[in-house]
Amino acid sequence: MYGAARETYAEFTVARADQMAVKPSRLTFEESAVLPYAAFPALQGLRDHGHVQPRQRVLVVGASAAVGSIAVQLAKAIGAEVTGVCGPRDVDLTHSLGAEHVADYSSQDFADGARVMT
Repeated sequence: MYGAARETYAEFTVARADQMAVKPSRLTFEESAVLPYAAFPALQGLRDHGHVQPRQRVLVVGASAAVGSIAVQLAKAIGAEVTGVCGPRDVDLTHSLGAEHVADYSSQDFADGARVMT
């Protein structure tokens, strides 16, 4: 089981069952321990604050970082058209996460409103 709760930086703790999830077998314990801290902000940003819907366009700045990489995948799963912004070495990774369009921030001005894609 894994999950996130307040004041749980201890060897043992008590948590409500409805706040926990079964650890996928393909994840290590270390991966499952940090996953909620990147996934929750991505989910909250897209679903709760952005109200992202299928066929909307989503720009994810920092698409190859922890929160951004999950945001790309979640936005894609929702059905959005995703543009990811990342550095030059992460262009292929960002495409592999599901971004249809990728802007390299070191060589492209993604903030000017024009469609910049690789």
